Amino acid sequence: MRNLILIAALLASTPALAITANSGTVNAGAQVTVGTAVNSNSDTDTGPGAPASLNASASASLTDDQALVSASNSIVATWASATQGNANMGWGWNAVNPGSTSATEVNTNLAPTNWEYNFTTGANAATFNGRWTLNVGFEIGSTFGIQGVYGSGGLPFNVTPFLIEPVNGTGSFSVALNPNTSYTFGFFNFGNLSNTGGGLNSNAFANFDLDWNITERGVPEPSSWAMLIAGFGLVGAAARRRRAVTA
Repeated sequence: MRNLILIAALLASTPALAITANSGTVNAGAQVTVGTAVNSNSDTDTGPGAPASLNASASASLTDDQALVSASNSIVATWASATQGNANMGWGWNAVNPGSTSATEVNTNLAPTNWEYNFTTGANAATFNGRWTLNVGFEIGSTFGIQGVYGSGGLPFNVTPFLIEPVNGTGSFSVALNPNTSYTFGFFNFGNLSNTGGGLNSNAFANFDLDWNITERGVPEPSSWAMLIAGFGLVGAAARRRRAVTA
């Protein structure tokens, strides 16, 4: 009985994991311009709480006798729970108009944010952890990269590198979160290219992947709970053996 009272007291005094998922959103956009002609498309997907899966994609293209220009942007995001998920985005373009003198522009960052997750912390301080990978394909003369992973509520605007060159990279970050506070984390690509004089030849592609999780400080990890329960089991078994010997 004494052991049961001790277990109950420990469980009552240990804060529960209390991240509230408010909503998730993905946005995609693409636009191409050749002279005065413009083709632009966008797509969005959103859901309340921690959506199991969201996806959005957009593409745009223009052709004439001297130009072939296309751009694309797509993103898929999943939530395993309110505290864990993944977001993956691809974007790029292909522009071939060597004989054209028309101004040419491609743009894949029309969407204000390509991925967003809004959540509220519980009574405990927490940490948002992320591990990212950026793979970039061939490109010429462009501004091309990922415009960070950002957070609201006074958090650093950019906790991943702002990459404007075709650099493959990977990294991780952790951002402290306050108790009982609503946050929005997200990212967006930075991909655009223009040539006012025409004669543009360029192709580029990039893929950005983010695995993220939220941990609450002061709350035991699942492995710690397993060890704690196993320890109580051993204590109970020893107590039963002592009673058996006494009897």
